[in-house]
Amino acid sequence: MRSNLSLSDEGRLIMCNTPAKVLVALVVCAGMVSLGWARTLRTKAGRTGPTVSQLVSRIQQSQEQGDKIHSYIVKWEVTGEGRCSFMGGGRRKMRVYKERVTDGKRFYYCEKKWGNCLMGEDILITKDDPKVRARLWDGQTYFFWGKLPTVFIEQLARRRFKTADERAEFVQSRAGSVSIRGREPAKPPAHNALINISMGHLQGDVERIDKILRQADTISVRKEMERVGESLCYVIDAVSRHGKHKVWIDPEHGYNIARARVLKGPGHIKIGAWGQPETLSYSLDNVRFRKIDDVWVAMEADRKYDEKYASGDFMTSDTHYRQIEVVFDPNHEARRSFDPNIPDGWKVRFKGFQAIDGKQEFTWRDGAVVNGKGGKVDFLGRAAGPKAEHRKHGL
Repeated sequence: MRSNLSLSDEGRLIMCNTPAKVLVALVVCAGMVSLGWARTLRTKAGRTGPTVSQLVSRIQQSQEQGDKIHSYIVKWEVTGEGRCSFMGGGRRKMRVYKERVTDGKRFYYCEKKWGNCLMGEDILITKDDPKVRARLWDGQTYFFWGKLPTVFIEQLARRRFKTADERAEFVQSRAGSVSIRGREPAKPPAHNALINISMGHLQGDVERIDKILRQADTISVRKEMERVGESLCYVIDAVSRHGKHKVWIDPEHGYNIARARVLKGPGHIKIGAWGQPETLSYSLDNVRFRKIDDVWVAMEADRKYDEKYASGDFMTSDTHYRQIEVVFDPNHEARRSFDPNIPDGWKVRFKGFQAIDGKQEFTWRDGAVVNGKGGKVDFLGRAAGPKAEHRKHGL
């Protein structure tokens, strides 16, 4: 299962608009599985402790425990820099703030980005005026809202219009926008996107790490444990059609990955930020864990990523991931987790509401939609019938 944050979000973390992945660690019990999952299985002679199959079982059990957590609030940020030929020349820096909330049925997701992170533009976006994207399913209505940075809109206005009045009108018209639908999204976010960097899904992989290890052509656990930070870790080396993997498994923190190295070349199964790279490398370091409600959560980590394409294009990134808040089973009603937190003055469009005149202009104000005369618009319960079609929509 993939993370809710799309791979493009994670892969383009520094270079473009993107899903991140989840970094969750859970305490689990030991287990045994059949040795038939790899064509070659080797355990270093003389070593004691769990076998490869036992370690992989413990990783699997840890990841599967995450599926039992259906209600949470997670807030995190990613900072870093990199280069990308697809985005334009020069080194780019970006900071991303993300928030994900769900009770297993309803969900809210918000992303804010700033830095010089717009494709083809060398503009410095400030934290006070970031690029914003958000979506919410509150059980009745599906909301999208977002905006581009004002500094970018002003630059577009200078390019397109000659007079100050024309520019001012354009900037005003391009303020934040809201799209409201009366139907549940056809493809809701995947549940396993608990936290946006996954111990189970390493960058560039299309499957969870325990599944990849079970497909290994050769796999071994080293005789000696290695220290990573304050923990002694088991070291697994594996070669498969998914590439070369080296992972340090931390038994003190729920048998999760404390360090990782991934190398993929031509012919290996992989997915990149911009398609199918010819080569890909990824490293995960400096993971710091914290136990929350008997769940080991990775609160910080450093990541490096490098893609090279046959066309000569490339992408590199060097990022730091940090958890801001993690709450399991929160009181969503008290927190008003699924109220639309939309700024006043943003333009509103409706999709699939038969009783709403789409030619009118609507605005969001004081937690409600108002028409051109300032009257509130009651749109709940007015969604289109069963024949209404879902359409992919982005802000």
